[in-house]
Amino acid sequence: MNARLEDGLLRELEDDGLYTPSIKDHSLEKIRLHNYYVRLFSTGMKNRWPQRAYVGLYSGPGRARVEDTGEIVATTAISALQVPDPFTNYIFVDNDPRCVATLKARVRALSVDSDVSLVEEDVSEAVPAIVRRMPRFSRNKGLLSFCFVDPFSAKLDFDVFRALGSRYKMDFLVLLMLGRDVRTNFRRYFDDESNTRVELSFPARLRGCADGATVQVPTQPLPPRMMSPPSISRPSWMFTA
Repeated sequence: MNARLEDGLLRELEDDGLYTPSIKDHSLEKIRLHNYYVRLFSTGMKNRWPQRAYVGLYSGPGRARVEDTGEIVATTAISALQVPDPFTNYIFVDNDPRCVATLKARVRALSVDSDVSLVEEDVSEAVPAIVRRMPRFSRNKGLLSFCFVDPFSAKLDFDVFRALGSRYKMDFLVLLMLGRDVRTNFRRYFDDESNTRVELSFPARLRGCADGATVQVPTQPLPPRMMSPPSISRPSWMFTA
């Protein structure tokens, strides 16, 4: 079986014998969305910023097997490494030793030229480790970063975003699996400070879009015409289900 690239998704990969968790078919759309934004960012910024860092939180092992078909596809970490215009630096964070060890082996097999770091740590405690691995920057050697966040639940520590977004020019793409209820009633839940349905995801200090952040929660995948390159003027936030 030969791997093929279809709509930005690398699929029909050979089984390399390494840890490959199962995913549902609908997760393929999530990977496509990630790949679309990463390609826009990496290609659009390659001639404007000498250093471009990709930070993948909850990175996973780099491949997954689609439950219904058994097909093996590249997930977000490996996809980010194989964009046409790679980032200069990659930092992947996961607290599962299997994911970190497997991703390390798969990265080694790719023989990439970029600087790649892997952090085995809980995301909520990983900021110091991320900062140590981020490239140094100066007025003459700027750094622009893209952070992808793909948690297994809606529980997130937004202090991680604040810490990274206040220190670096960094855009965030955050995918939240909130379910139909929250997608349908999100605005009502979010505006009601007494409601705790989304409190785990959006703490009270972020209600009202603090610090100029904007929150977008589309109820269906965004069509390509609505997707635009991320802003680089300040940390941006996008939440989608």
